[in-house]
Amino acid sequence: MSNLKSYLLGSFITGSLKSVAVIFSTVVFLPLAINEIGISNYGMISLVMMFGGFSIFVEFGFPKALTLYIGQGEYDESEMFCSSFLCFLVFVVLFVLLMSALVFFDVPVFGSNFEKDSDITIYIILIGSSILLLTGFNNILIGVLEAYLMVSHINLALSVSSIMGNVILYTMALVTSSISVLMLSPLLALSLTSLYLFILTIRNTKIAFKQPKLKIILFMLPSSFKFFKISGITSLIIPANKYLLTYLTGDSAALGIFDIAMRVAAMANSFLISLAQPLYGVFARATFKFNESVKMSCKVSILIAFLYVIGCAIYYVAGEYISDYILDHNESETLYIITSILIVGVCSTSISEPFYRALLGNANLREAFYLKLIVPFLNLVLLQIVPSHNIMKSISISYSVALFSTSVIVILYTIKNKDKFTI
Repeated sequence: MSNLKSYLLGSFITGSLKSVAVIFSTVVFLPLAINEIGISNYGMISLVMMFGGFSIFVEFGFPKALTLYIGQGEYDESEMFCSSFLCFLVFVVLFVLLMSALVFFDVPVFGSNFEKDSDITIYIILIGSSILLLTGFNNILIGVLEAYLMVSHINLALSVSSIMGNVILYTMALVTSSISVLMLSPLLALSLTSLYLFILTIRNTKIAFKQPKLKIILFMLPSSFKFFKISGITSLIIPANKYLLTYLTGDSAALGIFDIAMRVAAMANSFLISLAQPLYGVFARATFKFNESVKMSCKVSILIAFLYVIGCAIYYVAGEYISDYILDHNESETLYIITSILIVGVCSTSISEPFYRALLGNANLREAFYLKLIVPFLNLVLLQIVPSHNIMKSISISYSVALFSTSVIVILYTIKNKDKFTI
């Protein structure tokens, strides 16, 4: 138990430091970069980074399946890793073929309001597909490292990646105004992260290159598909809302503002969720009973809820000053409103995250899937109800209310069924 407490404390400390480092680098370098390149060009970079959110299609749930099955030790982990990686590459090829077909048949991928020439559209898809490839590869490596309870190293890699992304973008902005070159900044940061995670995995785990086996693929596929459905709902909503905003408005500046607001909310949520991040690897171990996982989740959730209320209050008071610092006055008011809405909704998920990880660690994947399915359902329903005279505000309110409502449902459902589910 003492080792477990030390692990959780160490993971929380590194997770918190990661969040603080990312927030600091973003506050320092992002406004400077936007000042150099403009909010419209930043919106174009956000469009490229949006592809990373679609990596779930090529991962197909294998990262989480790796964490689950390596923790249980049922099959050779190297064979599971290589089999998962092979499936990942197949899905990458299929994605590239699909995007190529859309471009070939002149399908307006980003909507008819997106007033950019065909060459820049093809370039966005090319760079975006590369970002998707690296994001998926990184997540597979993270799945292995999480099974080894190396969350501290994962936090370090992700924090360095975010910091490098901000620094590289600002550095490039100082030497060039070419949007084609600036779009390479997130790709370069991801490449360096991939290299670090790969070296970390090879040196600190038992993973080695072995021939993939169809038997293992068929064994992992049912669980990976369930994780795919769950992760797909979670991961796709943000890029889907960004894509919807781009498709309906064709305004890269609006996308830039929405992306900044989402980044601020995500950074705040990252700090809160660092308390829950290591729990999945712990709960996935066969020695943990579900009711014990729920008891631990309750304690962690109460602490997160306390920090959540304090954080919302702080942003309510200081948010206008932060927005004025990031953007000029004409756009800062919009940024403040959208960020305030998103912080309330996005950060509420951190309160329910310990319970959700208890469900995943106990392999209650069907229940976890249906609970996550509530978010896009509510999101779509609310988009029809919330007034749409301001599309960005409508999307933000719909998304936040859906997240907040689902968080409450996840907590109540898990506590109610704490004695029902068994490993």
